[in-house]
Amino acid sequence: MGTGSWDFSTENWELDTEIYQSSPSSLRIDRAAYETVRYTVLYTGDLLIKEGQVIWWMRQNANAHPGICFRNQAANGTSNCANCYYVHATNNTAILERHIASSRTIIGDFDTSAWTYETWRKFKVAWWDSYNLQNQWSFTVQLWEWDSDWVSRGVVYDDNNSQWENSSINRVGPIGGWSSNSSYRSWHDDVELYKA
Repeated sequence: MGTGSWDFSTENWELDTEIYQSSPSSLRIDRAAYETVRYTVLYTGDLLIKEGQVIWWMRQNANAHPGICFRNQAANGTSNCANCYYVHATNNTAILERHIASSRTIIGDFDTSAWTYETWRKFKVAWWDSYNLQNQWSFTVQLWEWDSDWVSRGVVYDDNNSQWENSSINRVGPIGGWSSNSSYRSWHDDVELYKA
């Protein structure tokens, strides 16, 4: 995984040439000590991915909420998750959050398979604006997990609250987890970004 097209919010990362999904390396992000700090890595290419999808492999060595952010409002050359949507993994659930000025709101969750630490898992997240089942304009997020084929883990709507729909900055990228465990790490590999 090359790093030239990404902005990093921390120096606590490296290209890991020993643990990866695809040769020659994966991105390893070491722990953030507090829940309010999440180490973010954002794509520097097309900054306007208002609707799209991301596919990536992820691995962790403890339950510490690594994931992916999208519609991230950090300016090019910077990286944070103060204003974004964020899907992160827990033991057998993935949680969708909305962060506004670093204040987080849990929007909903997805049931996933139980996490086996030190094991790679492949996810796909898609996001778009549309009308929900109650005919309300909504920000919509769907999560899939790879299990010999893509398995939908559900759809979550942020009803009447589509944030940053018309923003000129909507970035995407992996987020490392947080933990009181000083040896916590997450790995991300084969990140694929698609713009709708």
